[in-house]
Amino acid sequence: MRRCLAWTALAVFLLTAGCGGGEEFNQTLLTGNVVSVGNGAVRSWGLLDTKEKPAQLNVSFSTGAVLDLPTEINTWALAVPSGLNCGYTHLVLQWLPAGRKGGTAYAAPMFALHGFTIPNADRLLIDADDPEMYVAPPADRMPAGFSMTAGSGTDDIGAYWDHDVPAAPAGEGPFGHDFTFGSYDGKAAFTGFLVGPDFLASRTPIDVQIPLPAQVSRTGWYPTRLQIVVEEGRVEYTLTFSDFVFRTAPTG
Repeated sequence: MRRCLAWTALAVFLLTAGCGGGEEFNQTLLTGNVVSVGNGAVRSWGLLDTKEKPAQLNVSFSTGAVLDLPTEINTWALAVPSGLNCGYTHLVLQWLPAGRKGGTAYAAPMFALHGFTIPNADRLLIDADDPEMYVAPPADRMPAGFSMTAGSGTDDIGAYWDHDVPAAPAGEGPFGHDFTFGSYDGKAAFTGFLVGPDFLASRTPIDVQIPLPAQVSRTGWYPTRLQIVVEEGRVEYTLTFSDFVFRTAPTG
């Protein structure tokens, strides 16, 4: 009960802090769910604007969520708040203490946050050993400049698509942040964001554009901007997805 009350208070604070008045005060707060991570918690939540268009999809880490992390892979499902009308069906957060499959550039401790466009029930059937794992979707369903990474297939996730020009190997140093994408059985499956726990704890602000494919597989609102905004007095780390555009999936 204490944790629920704390997160409720935090939700009110997040909704009002930093607002300059006007339309922002009239935005509707939508809640997702809370999961225990490390020595803290992570939760999903969103904001609708006055025209009921998604304004933000947020994933907030309490400061303890980057502490006392397990030595084995952990996976948590995070709900996209009901009513947000987002193109993502659900979110999946993974803690990868040794990094993820797909080369030395990703061989460092990291969180992997996936925005899935396929149903959760279908995701849970993904098997890394299935021959369908590396069947590529149509080229226009994945962003330009990304290609499927050999050997990256992961249970319950899919095959990763990474930059055509790989980043420098992470080695033993801390991992910063990067975008990635995923597919399974000829379908685009997720948009992913990778971020190191040390980077989150450093409270370094970022403001980057999210690469989009020419076509989407599911009709809905998709974010085009990702921010980590660091404000004085904040005690959490929030990934904020915003600047949504409506995309219509082709028929047939």
